[in-house]
Order: sequence, then C-alpha cells, then structure tokens
Amino acid sequence: MIRKLLVLLLMALTCLGFAQQSGVIKQIDVHGNKQVSTQAITLVMRTKVAQLYNQAQLDQDKQSILDMGFFEGVDVRATAPDSSGWVVTVDVHEYPVIKEIRVAGNKVISTPQILKLIDTKPGQIFNAKAISPSAKAIEALYDKSGYSARVLQFGPLRESPNTLNVVLVERTVGQIKIVGNTRTKDRVMRHLIRTRPGDTYSVKSWQSDLKRLYGTQWFETPIGIKEEDSG
Repeated sequence: MIRKLLVLLLMALTCLGFAQQSGVIKQIDVHGNKQVSTQAITLVMRTKVAQLYNQAQLDQDKQSILDMGFFEGVDVRATAPDSSGWVVTVDVHEYPVIKEIRVAGNKVISTPQILKLIDTKPGQIFNAKAISPSAKAIEALYDKSGYSARVLQFGPLRESPNTLNVVLVERTVGQIKIVGNTRTKDRVMRHLIRTRPGDTYSVKSWQSDLKRLYGTQWFETPIGIKEEDSG
C-alpha cells in the first residue's frame, strides 16, 4: 500500500512538472520602462499570451529587446505561481534621456557640423544603435574635407548621464623627416613645407607643400613621400 502511494505521488509530481513545462503563457508584465512603451517592447517579442512556454524563445526575446538599443540591461524570466499558466516578467533598464550633447577634440570641423550628423537629439532617449552610423558619418565628413579623425567616445557621461559625450581624435602631424637630399639643405626645404608638427593633418595643405617642392625643379626624380601613422 505504501509502495503504491509513493508511485502515485511520483506520478502526480511528474505530471505537475510536465504541465508547468508545457503550460501556456497567461500574462506578460513589463517593468522599468518610462520612455519606451510596453507595446513597443512586446512587439519585438515572439512570445505571446496563450502560447506555450518556451525558455529558448524567451532567451531570444531578451536579445531582441536588447537589440532595440534603448536599454542598458534586460532581464526576462518566467514563473508559474499556480497550475493556470506561466507569467513572463520583463525588467528593463533604459538609457537616459539626452538633454545636451558635448563634442570635444574637434578643431577643423565645427561643432554644429558634427551635431547635424548625430542621430540622437536632445530630448530623446539614448539609443546604442545610433553610435555606429553617427561615428561613421562624422569620420566620413573629415575624410571628405581632406582631414582624418576617429570617434574615440560616444555615449552618456558617467558623471552626467543626461549628457551625450562625443570625443574625437583628429589626426595630427607628429614630425616631418627629410631624407635623400644631398645638395639642398633641410632648412631650405622646410621653409617650403608649411605643414608643421602639431598641425591637424590636411591632405590639401600637404599637396600644396609638395607642389612648392616640385616647382623648384631641384629634383631630377619625383619626390618620394612616405606617411607613417604613429597610432
């Protein structure tokens, strides 16, 4: 009799566990969102109310929510408080709303020009998906203008989260080496080269320097130019 009761109890527990694992989603709750609507979040989720519980699908939903770009952190979990079904809870941590944009490191390209290329505007929630296209657009503007720069930082300031911090590093001239000149003194050639160490590297200015050197007709063979990037 005792053995039969144990068997029946084990069978009951097994059936209960199976029912929970294969039960339906009865509710989806979203917490922590202030700027992004609940509807927008649940829209990217494949898990829906009345569907069967699927943990693998919930894991994919978590990634889909992260891919929206509005959240620093996302947690998706399911609980079965009773036999009636599963409750899915989505906890999100939004990025801050940007109130101002600070641009630093730019000398040859104006701040207003750079601000036009940044997708996130004051009053909008920061979106991590805006980093790559904005950075590429800024660097492309430098290339088009005959300069070179890279975006070193792009994101909310830790000490001031409502400030979007954009830091640029413009390519500068480290030093100018002159080699191969046997009769023309360095100081004479440097007088013709107006590009100076510390200047922001400019393709247009450097080409003008080369034209002045060519215009002297002091050289039997073309001037060889080697640019070295120190990093």
